[in-house]
Amino acid sequence: MLFLTATGYLSAGIGETLDECSIHYGGSTGNSARDEVTFRRDRINITVHLEGNRSVREDFAPEGGSMLSDDQITAVLQESSEGSTWEKTGETSTEVSYLRKDGRASARSAKLNAAGNGRIKLTFNGAELVVKSTPR
Repeated sequence: MLFLTATGYLSAGIGETLDECSIHYGGSTGNSARDEVTFRRDRINITVHLEGNRSVREDFAPEGGSMLSDDQITAVLQESSEGSTWEKTGETSTEVSYLRKDGRASARSAKLNAAGNGRIKLTFNGAELVVKSTPR
């Protein structure tokens, strides 16, 4: 439980404004594209994808040489629950898929690579967890 409290800032929440994301994550490290802003917090890079100044997807990538722990992934999902719960909906050799029970968000987390010393990357920027809104 202490870990969840300590990492509570990690997920600003899908649908929040850029200003709200800035409050949760701290100052941005810059824009990687016109509709993407990257934040860095405790060795995790968080790329917020925006649509109409609202977060529609958040990619969580550890700094080079590290990986997200299962506890970190669980904490981010918990913080992204908005009072709902996550349900595992699928699994492949490279990732686990989740759907939030309220249907408003989905997530993918990377599995460990074959050597077991890191996670498979889900995006070009090295994300190991991707949380996104589900179109209504």
